[in-house]
Amino acid sequence: NQFADTLESGTAFDIDYRLGFVLHGHEKILIRQFTDDVEAFKSALVNGTARHNTGWNEFGLPALDVAADFPWQKKRHKFILFFTDEGVGGGHEPQFQMSKYDELLSKLEDLKVKLYFYGPDTEEYRFFLRVPATEYNPVENFDNMDFSKILNTIAKSVSVSSSSPLDGGQGGVIQKDLYNIDNYVQVINVRK
Repeated sequence: NQFADTLESGTAFDIDYRLGFVLHGHEKILIRQFTDDVEAFKSALVNGTARHNTGWNEFGLPALDVAADFPWQKKRHKFILFFTDEGVGGGHEPQFQMSKYDELLSKLEDLKVKLYFYGPDTEEYRFFLRVPATEYNPVENFDNMDFSKILNTIAKSVSVSSSSPLDGGQGGVIQKDLYNIDNYVQVINVRK
């Protein structure tokens, strides 16, 4: 797994960070809560995908909502990397996914998340540009993607962003679980 290998090499991050992931499909969503241990993250990523088939059809927007609900520390910079090779329209229950899209975009903005998007250039995904500080990177094919280059670019951006003061932090109450995801798929917390 090139993504995990890049993390393990240590070239991607030279800052204080915590990593987590959400892998999604129409049957299961796999979650690895935040850790600062790259080995634990890598192990969960590799072993979680080996042990659990999430299903062939993507459930991306609800998975993004799950990521937004991670236990973020207040007044900390928040970064989400969203990789997909499928538009919402080709994914699982597209109308249901779109039903909470405006609320999801508002949530990301309220949390002051910097979203890095890598996926097909679709009308639905272009809505991510409504969220300030979104890095929108259309990608049609991941086969030749150089994750090392992407992660190093992101790490530089994160390093610069993290050194600047946070504009206000998150205020108010943020609604969690917009999609009531447990009613649709099995959610599994992956440790190792």
